[in-house]
Amino acid sequence: MTVEQRQPAGNRDMDRRTVLRGITGLGVSAATITILAACGAGQPAAPKVDQAAVIAAVKKAVSEGKAPVGGAAFIEEPALVVTQPKKGSYMVFSSVCTHDGGIIDQMSDDGKLVCPKHGAQYDPATGQPVAGPAPAALQKFDVPVA
Repeated sequence: MTVEQRQPAGNRDMDRRTVLRGITGLGVSAATITILAACGAGQPAAPKVDQAAVIAAVKKAVSEGKAPVGGAAFIEEPALVVTQPKKGSYMVFSSVCTHDGGIIDQMSDDGKLVCPKHGAQYDPATGQPVAGPAPAALQKFDVPVA
């Protein structure tokens, strides 16, 4: 005589539901982790630049008067922005946006450095983000300007 063991139908449905809930939960968890990992991928790495190239580019921009008081000179190579917040006081920053690596190449009407890619804005005196999605200040270069 063969004895077959069977579970009541209600228990089988419960087990199936539990498994499906678990699979759904794993899928949602995986999607959440993927999204959070993408969001937390970090800032673009600051470009490696030759200090001598930075100094030469800044001195050239300043000597040619390209960074007026309250304005900025945008240098393509290396990717820099030179500002003169006050007469005779120059600041030099990387022009690579800390949000998504766009190149900052303009100033807003109210005198902020602007990345056209997603609208991040930075204070031209400090390089600190003041509006938009930028998570950190621009890389600052200490360059003697005489």
